[in-house]
Amino acid sequence: MKCLLNRSIIVLLILVGAGCKKNVLDIEMVYISGGMFLMGSEQEEADQDERPIHEVYVRDFYLGKYEVTQAQWKAVMMRNPSYKRHPNLPVESVSWDECQQFINRLNKLTGKQYRLPTEEEWEYVAYRGFQSVQQNEMPLYAWCKDSYEEQTRTNLVSHKVGMLRPNKLGIYDQIGNVHEWCANSYDSLSYIHGITHDNDEKVFRGGCFLSENKYIRLANRNHTHRDTRHYTLGLRLAMDVLERTESGK
Repeated sequence: MKCLLNRSIIVLLILVGAGCKKNVLDIEMVYISGGMFLMGSEQEEADQDERPIHEVYVRDFYLGKYEVTQAQWKAVMMRNPSYKRHPNLPVESVSWDECQQFINRLNKLTGKQYRLPTEEEWEYVAYRGFQSVQQNEMPLYAWCKDSYEEQTRTNLVSHKVGMLRPNKLGIYDQIGNVHEWCANSYDSLSYIHGITHDNDEKVFRGGCFLSENKYIRLANRNHTHRDTRHYTLGLRLAMDVLERTESGK
């Protein structure tokens, strides 16, 4: 308890010292109504691990309006591991286990029950949020390689969260900017067998600022070892619907 109080005091001092008008730990969440959807893809460009298309039911939940920022990470973890640094840039260069540590500490500080979104939740939001968006319109919503003029592609970097249009559900930067860790372990045959055993290979989704349009397809799956840290890989928070805040966020 003493350690937790000390950490809370340090966080408060950081916020006051920075002159913040809004608590950086007030994570903005968007309510997502659950439902059934068809997960995966049978399109010609789809990878084998995206097949077959199968029905998935997703319960109501909350998803972070923005990717977790460096200011939020630093307020909890007392350090910023990111390659390119600015308080409003998405945090990156964080492993899956470090994300779990961040979430555990954040939950103790806030009394909430944040978590990583599942791969199913992530794709459900992507399909509902981008179902009417054409591929050539993606640069309006996503920081990816095709968002830039040809002459600027040698200087591709992450961008401050919330700079482009949100998707239909009000989620910013779900596609592009930085990849986002998911809660799931990865299995290339999980869509066939309907089950994935826990392992050290973890899923991440969404593409990043280096991704070409063909790699930011909504069904596209990515995976890497849980210890991986990369300057294109960050996170977004989720929360069960029972954890709704008083403000409705």
